[in-house]
Amino acid sequence: MAEILIQELNTLGVKVITQKNYHFDTVTIHIKESGFSSADYILAEFHKFGINLRKIDDDHVSISFNETTNMVDLSEIIEIFA
Repeated sequence: MAEILIQELNTLGVKVITQKNYHFDTVTIHIKESGFSSADYILAEFHKFGINLRKIDDDHVSISFNETTNMVDLSEIIEIFA
């Protein structure tokens, strides 16, 4: 799932700082380099859809996947970023 998300976010111009070959279940995004105002803004947008992201600092958020994450979840995350 993480690899698909990384590919899709790159297509959208979102700055993924997780190295493609060294991820497991978490994708980290650089917010300001992606054109968003703040990590808090991204968190608020995702909370509207009942999705929790992890705020690392003012410039970074991460998305983690587990065994219950499915393609519908992934599509929703991509749609919110788009």
